[in-house]
Formats: sequence, structure tokens, C-alpha cells
Amino acid sequence: MKKQDQQQESKKRDEEDSGIKLERRRMMLAGAGLFTAGCMLGDASLSSTASASVSSAGNVTIFDLIADLRANTDSGYSFVYVAGHSQLGMGGGWFILDTSDTITADDGGLNIVDSQSPRTGTWRRV
Repeated sequence: MKKQDQQQESKKRDEEDSGIKLERRRMMLAGAGLFTAGCMLGDASLSSTASASVSSAGNVTIFDLIADLRANTDSGYSFVYVAGHSQLGMGGGWFILDTSDTITADDGGLNIVDSQSPRTGTWRRV
């Protein structure tokens, strides 16, 4: 009976550990949206670029809104995080630049087209 109790206890611990790991992953992904909040609060680990609507944290470039991504003229980015669609915290996400696509229309959600002419590509939601 003792061995069976130990096995059940071990299984219970494994399930709890698995749940904790999953929750940590969710928190990490959700925390990506907090980069912009840190920029607004002047977090020393984050550095601002020329525009207040664009910041960087390590290798991640962060735009406040989709409009800021569209207005971007710096072609040095290929993977970015947008903190919100038309307001911070709502409708943002990760985007990757597809430089081979210069014909897809901007649909305001999955495909975002920059304002450069000639066009450098299409930002695709990841």
C-alpha cells in the first residue's frame, strides 16, 4: 500500500510541476506585452530609439501601435512586437517581415504594409 501511495503522490507532483511550467510559459508570453509598459515607466533595462512609439529590449523591437509599425521607415527590423492595434494592450502581437511579398494588401490584422515607397515587404502576424 505504501508503494501505491508513493506512486500516486509522485504522479500528483508531476501533474503540479507540469501545470506550473505551463503557467510560467503563459506568463512569459503575456509578459512580452509588458515591455512597452516598462518603456513608459523608464525601465533602465530598456532603451528607447528616436521615436517614443518604438523601443527595444535586448533583440526585440517594440512598436506601441499598428500605425507606428506602418509608419516605420527603418528597414533594419525583421521581427517585432506590437503592443496594441489602436490602443495599448488590445490586438497587438508578434510580426515578421516578409520581404518577398510586395503585393499583398494591408488587411489591418494579419498583413500590415509599411508606408515606404517602394514597399519593402509585408508584416505578417506570427
